[in-house]
Amino acid sequence: MKETVNKPNHYIGEQGLEVEEVLRNFLTRYTNSYEAHRIASAIEYLLRSPLKNGTEDLRKAKRNIEQVLEYRENEDIKNSRLEIKKCID
Repeated sequence: MKETVNKPNHYIGEQGLEVEEVLRNFLTRYTNSYEAHRIASAIEYLLRSPLKNGTEDLRKAKRNIEQVLEYRENEDIKNSRLEIKKCID
């Protein structure tokens, strides 16, 4: 298989560290799979941006982070409503 499929240059750092290694080492800290997926996407976009799509990749990373924040805010609201309901019942 071509190296552009298995090891594309835009996912390998100057000293050989691959994005995949970063993700495997850090994403296990996320207990929520949706958040982990969005954060992984953001990291990939941030790290590849200088060699691939530049500003477009930075915008995509920002959007992925915004999606995590929106998700957490919605979860906080949902949890607050559940707590209020428990108090009323």
